[in-house]
Amino acid sequence: MTPAVRGQHPGHARCRAAAGGASVSIMNTGAKSAGEAVPRNNDAPPSQDGRPRGRRPAWQRAILVPGVLVAVFLVVRALVELATIHYNTPASYARDWGGPSLAGVLAVHTGPAVLILAAAAVWLRRHWRRTHPLSSAA
Repeated sequence: MTPAVRGQHPGHARCRAAAGGASVSIMNTGAKSAGEAVPRNNDAPPSQDGRPRGRRPAWQRAILVPGVLVAVFLVVRALVELATIHYNTPASYARDWGGPSLAGVLAVHTGPAVLILAAAAVWLRRHWRRTHPLSSAA
């Protein structure tokens, strides 16, 4: 098996082409008749359900907008809580969610933001690796 470009499945046509093997489009051109036009496909191949790759279904896009708004709210709430809490005065946070301890208050108010930022970092790293694969010439 030929080595794949990072972030792509070894059986993918672009991986085989980058590794020196023939791509599926080149292999299929011989099967076409002489008068038949070969369709140009410079984009990524379609996904398994026929949509263009990278395009989300409508229901996912409809959920994405409120999800991003909630995530932004939770991160901003955590920053405001960290900036406005009086750490030396336990009475200021004893009746908050997670109180009466400071650790509980910080866990309740900043915990979701930490999880959201960690998930965003993982997503961004995966997205970067998909869109910027390592060069096979190096």
